[in-house]
Amino acid sequence: MKIPFIVLLLIGFCSTFCLGQKEHLSPCGTPSFKSQWLKEYQKDPSKYKTRSGGIMYIPMTVHVLTGSATDDFIFDNLCQLNTDFAGTDLQFYLNHPIRRVSNGNYNNHTELEVGYNMMVEYNVENTINTYVVDNPAGNCGYNLPYAGIAMNRACMGEGDHTWAHEVGHNLSIQHPFLGWEGGVSYNGTVPHSFADPAPEWVTYDYTAFKLEPYFDFDTLIIDTAFVEKADGSNCHFAADGFCDTDPDYIASGWSCDQNSGNESFMVFTDPDGVKLKADGTLIMSYANDVCSARFTDEQSAAMRANLLDEKSDYLDPDYLPLPMLDPEVILNYPIDDEVVYHEFVQLDWEDIENADFYKVEVLITNEVFPGMTFPWMSFSTAESEITIPAMDVNIQFFWSVTPYTDFEFCNANATVMQSFITSDVSSTEELTDAQVKLFPNVLKQGQDIQIELEAMKAITISIRSIDGKSVFTHEGLESKLRISTQAWTPGIYLAHMQLKEGRTTKKIILY
Repeated sequence: MKIPFIVLLLIGFCSTFCLGQKEHLSPCGTPSFKSQWLKEYQKDPSKYKTRSGGIMYIPMTVHVLTGSATDDFIFDNLCQLNTDFAGTDLQFYLNHPIRRVSNGNYNNHTELEVGYNMMVEYNVENTINTYVVDNPAGNCGYNLPYAGIAMNRACMGEGDHTWAHEVGHNLSIQHPFLGWEGGVSYNGTVPHSFADPAPEWVTYDYTAFKLEPYFDFDTLIIDTAFVEKADGSNCHFAADGFCDTDPDYIASGWSCDQNSGNESFMVFTDPDGVKLKADGTLIMSYANDVCSARFTDEQSAAMRANLLDEKSDYLDPDYLPLPMLDPEVILNYPIDDEVVYHEFVQLDWEDIENADFYKVEVLITNEVFPGMTFPWMSFSTAESEITIPAMDVNIQFFWSVTPYTDFEFCNANATVMQSFITSDVSSTEELTDAQVKLFPNVLKQGQDIQIELEAMKAITISIRSIDGKSVFTHEGLESKLRISTQAWTPGIYLAHMQLKEGRTTKKIILY
């Protein structure tokens, strides 16, 4: 029997805790700075290619350093990421499998240098590497331009745009408030009132964010950013350098006024004395997630140009996502409260064409809430079967399978749940043809199927059509058995036969 690759995932995290934790984090640990590539690009974008025949697909390698981030959680966040990038003609696919790393220092690190060491140790070449950790240096996330992305699990989830924000940094684009992290001065020593006109420029520190690793924090690297004006006269070089992102001087998390176009409540003043409000719809701003939703056309063009010009190694010219031809999964074994041996529970289902991997979820009922099921464990595998090493005895479990491609994570549909009961007397040994025979397995409608055992045995038989409909069940002492197919419709059927010594599944083709 083939033993598939299995990743055991523990279920259970508290959303309330995560939301509360996020309030105390810096939105982004990637200080705004313009790379030399972005500066050159913005001098004349027309010199750069920004299209490559439709959607460009980018491989994403995900490393998880916290047990609470299940595969299902990562799939949901990849769905959110692709939703956020839907208007950019950029989409991301999973470089399967999800990598799981056990290292407490990396999982909870307070210094960027530690995060850099983590990425150097585990990065996969020619992909965007994202590390899901408990504490990425006190931030919701950060991007090291020479290494990868670190994400706080508490800042991920449905409707959260932090991952998209950091991927934007990875593909060159910057905060619309570039330079304002320190207020007017890089270290915040020069105070400023937003009621007063802004200065013509601000300074910012990007010591730890050179294009090459640099951790000599005693040597400051300071740059200057012009402050963008309301009339757009300097938009092509001030702040982030994009003219379709409005002026924004707010370098901390802020709530938007959802009754007036998701603008900021805060009013600030540009260098010419014009009063302004920030645009909260921009994913690259620090507006709350409920406000932000989009990348602008100029931001999208820059990311595409950066991908084609500077990060072309990400692109596999032969990659093309294939849709699943029939996403409905048929569960083969166990079904209908079949009794299985508790120490090696094998789950088996029909393979789905073009599915790259499957999420298998095992659930259990709770005595406090009768009739309800709760997640017990979850697995990710590229095979159409898994073996669970050990389970409790005399428990009714439920299980389902959800197919995914390495690209499609949204609108995934799980199979209808089936159930099994664990026991310490049954066996999952595969029966041989000498122990139980089924013939013929290719036959005309109306012809009888014969089952023969090596001796009188207690046998449980369940035969289902390929779409899961039960056509025959039997339990009793038998040595020979004939089964009529007169009432069956032509098609494929699966016969599950269970003895004390083991079980087997046989395929039947009726024409």
